[in-house]
Amino acid sequence: MLIREEQNDFAWYFTSTRPHRQCPVKNPSENSMRYIIYLLSLLFLACSNQPIPKGSEVALKWKELPELPEAVGGPVAGVSNGALVVGGGANFTRSMFEGGTKVWHDEIYVLEEGAEHWQGGFQLPEPLAYSATVDTEFGIVCIGGHSENVVSAKVFTLNWIPALRTIQIDTLPDLPGPLTFSSAVLIDNAIYVAGGQSSLDAKAALKNFWRLDLSSGHREWEILKPWPGPARVLAGLAAQNSGEKVEIYIFSGAEIIEVPEGQVPRRCLTDGYRYNPREKDPHTGWQQIADLDAPVVAAPVIAFGPSHFFAFSGTDCTLDDQFWTLKDSNPGIPTAVRSYHTITDTWIKIGDMPGTKGVVTSKALL
Repeated sequence: MLIREEQNDFAWYFTSTRPHRQCPVKNPSENSMRYIIYLLSLLFLACSNQPIPKGSEVALKWKELPELPEAVGGPVAGVSNGALVVGGGANFTRSMFEGGTKVWHDEIYVLEEGAEHWQGGFQLPEPLAYSATVDTEFGIVCIGGHSENVVSAKVFTLNWIPALRTIQIDTLPDLPGPLTFSSAVLIDNAIYVAGGQSSLDAKAALKNFWRLDLSSGHREWEILKPWPGPARVLAGLAAQNSGEKVEIYIFSGAEIIEVPEGQVPRRCLTDGYRYNPREKDPHTGWQQIADLDAPVVAAPVIAFGPSHFFAFSGTDCTLDDQFWTLKDSNPGIPTAVRSYHTITDTWIKIGDMPGTKGVVTSKALL
């Protein structure tokens, strides 16, 4: 299921033409089967430790869910008590090249299983977009992000309470500092946050790696040793089994750099690294993984099966130097869907997003 940035067709799950089967999932009763991603043409591989072979690109079949009431990019999103929850985000009143202004939202919408319409009437504490989000047993954790003028250090949870037909919001400890355009994953009730920037006019990305143990009686953010590569924003981040242990994978994203006027101030990356969170010394444990064939900046990422994760679309930055020249004629974001296999350390393309343009700053959910 994928949120499409600034499109009204909110979410997707995909299938093949084979009969419905599914990978085993932990606690399936906690995750509506409507939100399980099916990639059945590759099931016999993705549900095992075997890599998907190169050349295994298949035609993915996508099904659209009910449209969001408001088309936004960069919303907070997750699944709570069987319902899909989406809040905040930002969009333009009209094309930015025609003088359109960006608008920030605080509305929260809820889509329960089988529903044909979104429920509204709920609000975030303030307008917010581009937070990192992760689903936990305590709720959907929303981390940082920014509004029109302020980068936030706030962390809070969203919980859909079906009996009361309401959203409950609770606070968690603030981040060590303001943060937006970061990425987050969950392992064993600990949230790991990587990358981002601390201000809207930042001249450099952050090389930060922070952890919050939700099972601790004294919750406090820990500062860990970051990956050995460049600082970055909008990185891909996944938690997946590497054979004998679950590790954290960070890849792609972009450096913030100084460029001539009229160019996009970033250098897009293809490198990646993995981290073992169970090292006795939590400040060690990084190893480099295989490079991507192209950047996938701001791609939605999701782990699938015992040893794969997928990166949906993301920008490859090839037209960055023509951004202000092409304007609305820009052909858009590539549609490729890539898979990484943790055992063999390999990337392959497995298909494409629907339509002619891909997605960024969106959320993929199981």
